Amino acid sequence: MKRVLCPKCENYLFFDETKYSEGQSLVFECEHCGKQFSIRLGKSKVKALRKEENLEEFRKQLNARSGLTDADFIPKVMIDVILPVDFLTQSFIKQLEILEPFGKGNEKPVFAQSNVRATRAEIIGKNKNVLKITFNSRNCKSGVCFHDIEAKEQLLNQNGKLYDFKMLYYPTLNEWNGVTSIQANVQDIC
Repeated sequence: MKRVLCPKCENYLFFDETKYSEGQSLVFECEHCGKQFSIRLGKSKVKALRKEENLEEFRKQLNARSGLTDADFIPKVMIDVILPVDFLTQSFIKQLEILEPFGKGNEKPVFAQSNVRATRAEIIGKNKNVLKITFNSRNCKSGVCFHDIEAKEQLLNQNGKLYDFKMLYYPTLNEWNGVTSIQANVQDIC
């Protein structure tokens, strides 16, 4: 629906422009003041309709001329610091809270560690939607992952054996049954 402003009383009249073609003149009579006036549908209004009709063709042409490759669609992660979980402390994690609130323009810091040694990796939870990884670490005993958990669990538990892995994470404090412990919120592993 499009609206047209009455030139005399400045009230709006509405019409469905999809019923009309380019260059067609429309005559309106204002319900409030009785003024008759006409408008002519220009190219700009009709072009918008044609773009919607040819959207798929437009998308194909745009992709063909963009010069993008498959590599351009691989997400890139910016790592803030390589920090083994053994170096995490509760005071460090509390200092990270000063950076909050996180969101667009203030992304949560991303930490990385390679050669992570896990003693156990299992899918837990009432809905089986959490991957819990137990680390062989003195400070951070566990990590949790909430997405793509089946593939990550298979990657960790190959042939019944746990392999060392690399991970991206954000450290958090987990409070459960009155005990506060350091926990890694695992974003990705490989």
